[in-house]
Amino acid sequence: MIVLHDLCAGYGSREILHSVNATFENGKVTALIGPNGCGKSTLLKTVVQIIRPMSGQVLIDGKPASELSPIELARRAAYLPQSRPVPEITALRMVLHGRFSHLHYPRRYRSEDYAAAEEALRWAGMEEYAQQSMTSMSGGMRQKIYIAAALAQDAGAVLMDEPTTHLDISHQLLVLDTARRLAEGGRAVILVLHDLSQALRTADSVLLLSKGEVAYCGTPHDVYRSGVLDDVFGVHIEQVLTRSGAHYVCSARGDTRSG
Repeated sequence: MIVLHDLCAGYGSREILHSVNATFENGKVTALIGPNGCGKSTLLKTVVQIIRPMSGQVLIDGKPASELSPIELARRAAYLPQSRPVPEITALRMVLHGRFSHLHYPRRYRSEDYAAAEEALRWAGMEEYAQQSMTSMSGGMRQKIYIAAALAQDAGAVLMDEPTTHLDISHQLLVLDTARRLAEGGRAVILVLHDLSQALRTADSVLLLSKGEVAYCGTPHDVYRSGVLDDVFGVHIEQVLTRSGAHYVCSARGDTRSG
């Protein structure tokens, strides 16, 4: 579990996050949403200490993140950035990188590390691509490999920054389903998402940021019913009930068309 207490963070002297309080529970998917520049990526980077807090505290499993060594932190939280260079290595080698925090001197992979990586590839449905180069894969395939690396890392929390960006709808749904499976396995999963409909349909909890502050935190239904999404994003959001559950449709304010 990850807990934020009065967290303030930013870049240089510029504060982006202002006194953020939030809890990300094990076994749940939390969608982190908000307009561009509101601090979503900054929050994830601060949790994993890429950015150091200006004030306040990040607790991971009850321990201050600032007091954890990089290896201890990696064993507790896996971070998937929004973008990264695509390395000229195989999928298996990429997933093995997730085992680095579990290695001891002289930092050589053991049989149990290979077993964990191969199991993670099977879990992600990518075992047949183990020897394929990352550079030859589609964006959706690479994203599943990165998630498999996070699984092999065996951390209690997984943080993903815009994991569905630039993916077609089929791969978007696969990534979101994988995130749900990670949570069902007992992990705390935090997703930065721009698609409000996907966020509300996928998450157990929603943390809405606006101008670096928490505008709302609650279940998807509660955040929808509050009307705060309309105010923060300047749109109209309508809930449509279907046989597969609630869906959410966004339209510009003043748009009188019905769908």
